Amino acid sequence: MSEELFGRVQERKAKNKRAPARAKAQTEYLLTTKLICGDCNKLMVGESGRSRNGETHYYYKCHNAKRGHSCKKKGMKKAWLERAVVVATVNKVLKDSEIDQLSDKLVIMQERENTLLPTLRKQLTEVDKALSNLVDAIQQGLLSKTTK
Repeated sequence: MSEELFGRVQERKAKNKRAPARAKAQTEYLLTTKLICGDCNKLMVGESGRSRNGETHYYYKCHNAKRGHSCKKKGMKKAWLERAVVVATVNKVLKDSEIDQLSDKLVIMQERENTLLPTLRKQLTEVDKALSNLVDAIQQGLLSKTTK
């Protein structure tokens, strides 16, 4: 590597070291990769900002709007949005009727036995037995063209 290239690489490393967003977010955004903008159908991503008094605010913002493209969707408060999604999910999924339906489907799946599995287990037993016999024959010194 030339000294010139080495110097350029070192400059780039130093610049990247001071780059914003170098460290990962300190806060977990539960809806990352699951939330889609209602205006432009692009993913919404987690973002934070500080107010004048230094308080940090967390929100989700459309990726298109964040990058200054065509979407005019404003950011949505993280805490409010995540709570609304959790409440809606609990109310929809954790109903007795839904749980009963899921458990019935699981029982049906468990009752269906894979017909291939017993055949494979039998073949595995036969191969294990053949290998064991071969090892025994080699240990007893019964070498032939076949065992070699």
